[in-house]
Amino acid sequence: MCGGTVQMEVEFPGDHKAAMKQARGKLMDWNRSNIRVGNKTAVVSSKAPDDFSFYQFGFTPFWARKNMYVINARSEGDNNKENDPMYDGPLGITKKPFFRAAIQSQRCIIPVTGFIEGPKKEKYSKPYLIHKRDPHHSIFLAGIWDTWEDKEHEKEINTFAIMTTVANDLLHKVGHHRSPVVLEGDEIEQWMDMDNDIESVLQLLKPFDSTEYNAYRIDPALKSGKNKSWDLYRPHGPNLNDTFPENWYADHLEPMIEKVKGRESPDLFNNPN
Repeated sequence: MCGGTVQMEVEFPGDHKAAMKQARGKLMDWNRSNIRVGNKTAVVSSKAPDDFSFYQFGFTPFWARKNMYVINARSEGDNNKENDPMYDGPLGITKKPFFRAAIQSQRCIIPVTGFIEGPKKEKYSKPYLIHKRDPHHSIFLAGIWDTWEDKEHEKEINTFAIMTTVANDLLHKVGHHRSPVVLEGDEIEQWMDMDNDIESVLQLLKPFDSTEYNAYRIDPALKSGKNKSWDLYRPHGPNLNDTFPENWYADHLEPMIEKVKGRESPDLFNNPN
């Protein structure tokens, strides 16, 4: 399960110069800590592929009677209930009524600086930040979206879920049994091409290569989704990827955090509780 993300200085995927210029202006002050279910998050969706949009983290299909806040969509659907990391059978998401329309034609990308996971048992009582070697390069998570009509308040809400697959080596070190689907290079364009055949799309739903990724323990105070302090991301343990230097946080992430502190817009958070 991927239940939290961090967005700092996020990038626009692809080489669209006009979209990049527009995105930079729109996201000039978009720096968000501990993004959780119900929060608005910057995404690039098939509904507006040349711009950033702000969707609710927590998927609700258009036909639902209430806002359901589903944060993850399993690639395997009802298959691989044991979360076997060696599973290579059919991906059943296309058979799930909840997701089968969205996976066909309503896909999105969620650019993040890092995402947060915890061990299967301890969960967010023992959280880890997963990040790239260069934090200035966004991690592009695969997602699906839908628009739900809130009839009580007479408004439409764009919602999304993050695609997940079996855990890779790094997530196993964390103690977690699942991994978000991370897209690299041409995979981003393939995911966002709604004319791409579904079998080609499903081939993208695989564990990411964790060679250039790291994870380290962070503050368990993050367990409260209302805690947005940037100090949450200071290391509370060693790097799980031993190719990363011990001073990685001080040299790379801390300077970014110091630059973005105080630039949040709390009104853009819509907490369900």
